Amino acid sequence: MRNNFYFIFLLGIILLTASNIQSQTLPVTLHFKPDYTAFDTLRLSGTFNGWQNNLHEYNMTDTNGDGEYTITIDLAIGVVHNYKFVMDANWSLSYTDPDNPEININDNNNSMLEVKDPMITYLLPRGINSKGNKFIDTTEAGLPIRAIFAFKPENQLDLNTLTVTINGVDLVNPQQYYAAQIRRIVRFS
Repeated sequence: MRNNFYFIFLLGIILLTASNIQSQTLPVTLHFKPDYTAFDTLRLSGTFNGWQNNLHEYNMTDTNGDGEYTITIDLAIGVVHNYKFVMDANWSLSYTDPDNPEININDNNNSMLEVKDPMITYLLPRGINSKGNKFIDTTEAGLPIRAIFAFKPENQLDLNTLTVTINGVDLVNPQQYYAAQIRRIVRFS
């Protein structure tokens, strides 16, 4: 009887710890539009998966065929994650995120991302990326601005208090540019 009590007690602690660990992560979406296209599989590799470059669950996808690959993964909150995009599990075809200015120059120029809740994973003009190349959806309406958010369901954005300032000018009613299903603001300047 006493052994059953200890077993149930330990099982309860394990389950509580596991649920607490799960609640300490945040779904984060990363994007990459490679210049080099002669590859079969593009994966995300980093400190969060032990730098394994051949794990199927880290495959990135280009769902609409525009050349931009994405992946959404749960990352630990409060941790600085290092990562690279890797083609065909080949480290000689690994790339730093060109749209993330945070780079670990002391460790193979890995991209770095500190996960917070809530956070903006990307805040970019959509016309030109950090390499100076034209990006995906430049249109005649002008260079779009893109902001992608990451947050837990219980920590939703309060769109009534959202303020967006572009080139020193407050955007009127920024809520109209927010797409909740993809957690993204896109605004043409």
